[in-house]
Amino acid sequence: MPRQKNLTENNLRDLTNKTRKCFGEDYIPLSNAQCAASRRCSDLVAMNPISWSRNTAKRRAHTILSELWTHSPELFLLVALVCPSNKAGNLKISQIPSSAAKVVE
Repeated sequence: MPRQKNLTENNLRDLTNKTRKCFGEDYIPLSNAQCAASRRCSDLVAMNPISWSRNTAKRRAHTILSELWTHSPELFLLVALVCPSNKAGNLKISQIPSSAAKVVE
């Protein structure tokens, strides 16, 4: 099985746009899996990164998800739905606020 490459800014934008289009004006509850994914990302943001001595991927995931939550909670949820929290640290994103603005447009 080929190794899955890290998500790039463009891949993430495409995935979040695709997921965003699944939502409309009507109320649709999140599935249990979607709730769990959102909860895992929220739990990671709530943690204190100082306790992770050498886990740089987890620390980077914390930084990325925290920035998303700060600048765009809607985008945070979309990213939580398309990118597991344990993979968020491997995202190849240069600047979160500019990425957030591009996806939400």
